[in-house]
Amino acid sequence: MTVRASDDAYAGQLVPDRNNNTEKLVAGSRPGDRKVTYLKFAVPRLPTGASDVTAQLWLTRDLHHLPPSVELSEVADTRWSEQTLTMTNSPPLTRWLARATPTRETTELAFMLPTGTVTG
Repeated sequence: MTVRASDDAYAGQLVPDRNNNTEKLVAGSRPGDRKVTYLKFAVPRLPTGASDVTAQLWLTRDLHHLPPSVELSEVADTRWSEQTLTMTNSPPLTRWLARATPTRETTELAFMLPTGTVTG
């Protein structure tokens, strides 16, 4: 099953009260301007008895290069919305899930999410 993000936005440190829901998603940092992308998924109810559920997250880039490190983390508070998310009101990152170290030539990243990350 493929599940697309129900909400997506990024928050930037340089302009912490700006909502970037209509912008393309950005991740990375420069001195004084850390950017964090938030993705939310509405996972359908899993069939009764479903076990060993696995999930893979694919991220692709545009013409720009990926940062030297891309990290995935969970947020405990999922009440945020792409319409209102800013760095000031963004939920704190809680559990670290995975890290990738792309090269300049990398055009997409695939992350296998830890068991138990996805529930429906």
